[in-house]
Amino acid sequence: MNREIASEWRKSSYSDSGANCVETAVTPSADRAVRDSKDPSVGHLVVAAPSWAALTSSLRGRTPLPTPAPAMDDAEVPRPEGE
Repeated sequence: MNREIASEWRKSSYSDSGANCVETAVTPSADRAVRDSKDPSVGHLVVAAPSWAALTSSLRGRTPLPTPAPAMDDAEVPRPEGE
């Protein structure tokens, strides 16, 4: 995938010159690829388009991110009978 989107990586205009930033690119399927600008050779993470839209909307202060479900303790995990 890197070759398909390598020419379209973008860094935020708010980034400082210290390279402490992430870069993003739109994939052929309209998802977002995200990578570390300090070391782009280590690979990238692909984020689904709806998740990317929710994240950026939240960062812009338009909508809050949904609250994740609370983690369950080991004792709360449903187990099949006999265990």
